[in-house]
Amino acid sequence: MILGDKVSTGYTAGDLYDPNLSWETTSQYNAGLDLGLLKGRLNVMANFYLSRSFNLLFDQPISAVSGSTTILTNLPNSKVQNKGFDLQVDATLIRKSDFELSISGNINVNRNKVLIWVDRQRS
Repeated sequence: MILGDKVSTGYTAGDLYDPNLSWETTSQYNAGLDLGLLKGRLNVMANFYLSRSFNLLFDQPISAVSGSTTILTNLPNSKVQNKGFDLQVDATLIRKSDFELSISGNINVNRNKVLIWVDRQRS
């Protein structure tokens, strides 16, 4: 940087950080069922899951005068839910010594929902 007619060394603040920054936390539950029928020619697999994440990480906007435009922080009392199920069916239609014909299908349903969200700019 130039001050008057001389070149001077300039310094800037390093990355700003939130001293209370912590990991997001997640609780998760899963239940599944695998079922084989007809001597393994028909297989059904089903899974259900439910997870909830808390204290989500967030890039909080701050004044650019500080040298940065955001700071990574946790949103207190924030909670997001993710739940759904998967279903897969595999069937062997033809099984010969030198030939096999199989078919598979699956479906997945997933729902995300914000349960609690706190906007720090307004609180």
